[in-house]
Amino acid sequence: EYSPELVATPPEIVALIVDICTKLHLSVHIEFSCIDTYDLYFCCNFEHMQKRWTMIESRGQVKPEFGWIFVKQEFLASYESNLLCLVSLVTKIFDVHPEASDTVEKLWRKMRNPEGIAITLAHKELEILKILHGKIRKSQALESIEVFLLMCVQPIWPSRTEDVLFFSIKILRIVYLNRQRIYNPLKPVLKLANDFQAFQTDKVLMGASVILSAVKLLNISSHIEDNLLRSMAKLSNLKVKDITALSKEICYIAKSTFENTTENID
Repeated sequence: EYSPELVATPPEIVALIVDICTKLHLSVHIEFSCIDTYDLYFCCNFEHMQKRWTMIESRGQVKPEFGWIFVKQEFLASYESNLLCLVSLVTKIFDVHPEASDTVEKLWRKMRNPEGIAITLAHKELEILKILHGKIRKSQALESIEVFLLMCVQPIWPSRTEDVLFFSIKILRIVYLNRQRIYNPLKPVLKLANDFQAFQTDKVLMGASVILSAVKLLNISSHIEDNLLRSMAKLSNLKVKDITALSKEICYIAKSTFENTTENID
């Protein structure tokens, strides 16, 4: 069943966002804010389609096939132009970057418009902003990581704080690329649907679990791991067992990813 809180950007689009932001030399805050905002855009676009289908039904017209497969097909048909506009929007709102804006404008002019109509980038941005109801998401997961680093990691392990941050960002990308693989195994543990939904959408929990995973994979002492875990749980009112459970799944996927790439953990 459709749940707006559980809409997740498909992995292939997450990879494109990462690639675009890297090539445009945009900050990690922009990168992860784009992913979270794309989640919201996917959700808002679906709700927009629902209203349109209701109108079709009320007129006695045939309603299109209902379901996520149909939605994804229609939505992803113009994902390239939508994605480019969304990156442009987030960049303008959170981190003015003239060079990136110029590059996006040039790419837009070269791109074949899916509607076959001459439309400006600004016009398309306004269209997307209306669908988003004017909301652009900041990356709460990344902000949580930065707070936990400052308040919990630095006091107990100051010499490697920058290393933990660098590695946490790598792991956060892996989490966004593998959300279903990471969260689905935990569904049986959280028997109530509402509990799982809250667990899956908690970005502070995600941030804490990413940091714990980074520390584990960097082979820090178990004493530091334990102190960090309890410190983050106390600061955020998260449950130790929730951070531990999510971190375990993240570590499994992250370790597998690093083993299959040329990147080193250290």
